[in-house]
Amino acid sequence: MKVLIAAIFTVSLFSIRVIAHPPQNIDIKVSGEKIDVIVTHNVANPSNHYIEQIKVSLNNKPIIKQSYNIQENKVNQIANYIIPGLKKGDKIALGADCSKFGKLDKTITVE
Repeated sequence: MKVLIAAIFTVSLFSIRVIAHPPQNIDIKVSGEKIDVIVTHNVANPSNHYIEQIKVSLNNKPIIKQSYNIQENKVNQIANYIIPGLKKGDKIALGADCSKFGKLDKTITVE
């Protein structure tokens, strides 16, 4: 009986991970004070499985927190931000949270 319960539990966890998954990639491009963000997150239905939140920090200080109720398309979520005073050497940390499961973080240094 314990083995059966353990097997059901394991299969359930695996099923959730197959259906819900964290973002696969974050691409950040910097041009002057503008950053263009593409969060890759392949989903079947972007109205119920989507990038729920994007957070941006500059030099370890949170500056942007944007929430979503739907993903732009089945492949990714795109965001564009203006960061006044952004300069070479600044560190941009970006976090993207899935509405179902997981998150992905990426940090870059402005060149």
